[in-house]
Amino acid sequence: SWFAPSSDVFLEQCMLRGNVAGFGGGVYASLLSDTLFLASHISLTRSFFLDNVASLGGGGGIWVDTDNTGASGSLESCVVAGNVAAGSGGGVRASRLVFVWNCTIVNNQAATGGGLSASLLDPSRVRQCILWDNDGGEIDGLTSGILYCDVEGGFGGTSNLDVDPHFADPAADDFHLMSTSASVDAGDPAIAFSSGTDIDGDP
Repeated sequence: SWFAPSSDVFLEQCMLRGNVAGFGGGVYASLLSDTLFLASHISLTRSFFLDNVASLGGGGGIWVDTDNTGASGSLESCVVAGNVAAGSGGGVRASRLVFVWNCTIVNNQAATGGGLSASLLDPSRVRQCILWDNDGGEIDGLTSGILYCDVEGGFGGTSNLDVDPHFADPAADDFHLMSTSASVDAGDPAIAFSSGTDIDGDP
């Protein structure tokens, strides 16, 4: 966690695995109700968050909370898998000005929102993600509006799917899509990612 005012934090091409905390087992960032955080931003890009535990509350893999003062966060081209939360958001807990783009959120566990717990989050900020096989439900806090995602059980929004992603070898944490996957080339053709590449470093 970090509390430095008006700061930017960037994690790119990282592996955060097997960590335990009360809240936010892998990463905890809370930028709430303080004008000192007006310009703060956390960016998590092309990284893996695996087998982390939030033993007291939410965000087994990641907890990023912001308010409406201008603080923001982004989770882009990441794999969030095998994390556990005692509260909400086994994989990810996010609020307000947080973007969740091009992420694979699978096999996580929580009381509610096994994949994603989205408190006061604009659903259009959840784009081009796969949420699959999460215990406690795929998404909590949203009813519709996410875009170009593959969600087990289905979810309301533009161009969403409900089909087996056909991962290469999930037991070995290989969540690449096989050529038979309906998710291949099913993303938003207009989306542009800040990193310019996927988690493998490919365009």
